[in-house]
Amino acid sequence: MENRIEKILIAPLDWGLGHATRCIPLIRMFLLQGKEVLIASSGSALVLLQEEFPALEFITLPAYDIHYKHDSMTLNMMLQLPKMRSVILKEGQAIARIVREKNLDLIISDNRYGIHHPDVRSVFMGHQLAIQMPKHLSVFSKLTLKWHMKMLEPFDQIWVPDFANEANLSGALSHNVDLKKEVAFIGPLSRFEGSKEGKENISLLIILSGQEPQRTELENIVLSQITEEMQSVVLVRGLVNVGKELEVKHNNIKIYNHLPAHKLEHLIADSAVVVCRSGYSSIMDMAAMHKHVLFIPTPGQTEQEYLATYLMEEDRAYSVAQNELNLQSDLLRLSDYKSLDMHNQHLDENIKNALKRL
Repeated sequence: MENRIEKILIAPLDWGLGHATRCIPLIRMFLLQGKEVLIASSGSALVLLQEEFPALEFITLPAYDIHYKHDSMTLNMMLQLPKMRSVILKEGQAIARIVREKNLDLIISDNRYGIHHPDVRSVFMGHQLAIQMPKHLSVFSKLTLKWHMKMLEPFDQIWVPDFANEANLSGALSHNVDLKKEVAFIGPLSRFEGSKEGKENISLLIILSGQEPQRTELENIVLSQITEEMQSVVLVRGLVNVGKELEVKHNNIKIYNHLPAHKLEHLIADSAVVVCRSGYSSIMDMAAMHKHVLFIPTPGQTEQEYLATYLMEEDRAYSVAQNELNLQSDLLRLSDYKSLDMHNQHLDENIKNALKRL
């Protein structure tokens, strides 16, 4: 089957930048293989990939434009279900038009439930097969899994960016989950190669990401806790389409709104410690770079809260709740934990084996 795949559409979700960044190694791999790659997305995710791959063809999809107005992720999602359903329907209309015009051989949807087509092999890529419910709503976990299975029915295969064995990064989110669909573990996906030797001349690197208003809230918290004693501090705000730089009072802070992957990789390599959200793409990036990480899950995002707890219990990273953050003391505690790490993965071989079964 893989020999007949020449034109590939890759469509990442536009909630934050993580879905777009983890598609970067896939895009690079297919381009090296001589495949024609089209990218479909929206918002800042589309802008980021346009910066990384300016020569490729881009298609604008309907934007989800999800907002986190409440602390509870479950409440946020429930209130925006009608909007999400509308976008999924619009995605279906968009992909039907794209298939008619582009003669695709393969569709890879990163968490876009409407991006599939009965006439084209369609893959859903995601790491959260078992959607995490808050503890007080755990009674609905089986019902949620049933709903997820229904949403994944139109796809021919599921790709999980993680290892299948015990030394994995996603834990119960994607392991031992019976979806009654073929699941291929393709290994973690990071835009970073992790081969650069860093000087560690940056004492603290803070990488912000995710939806508002929590991104700004965390930014305000960390800026209020940075002191002159922290020496060299770099803040990457995770704002793709903002030109004006933020002004701060401390001379030891360097601030970037956004950086392309290769520049961010150099910064991470040169940093002794990284502070960031515990989104799964960030976890994969930090593991690829073998970094000491302080994770701060987005409040109310059960997936990030689970991942932060899982890695901390595994003694692979340190995490703290946003409202309990104390940079000085938390950075001291971080020294008791290992650096986040992962074994080398063989993406080409894993994808080749998955496509054979597609």
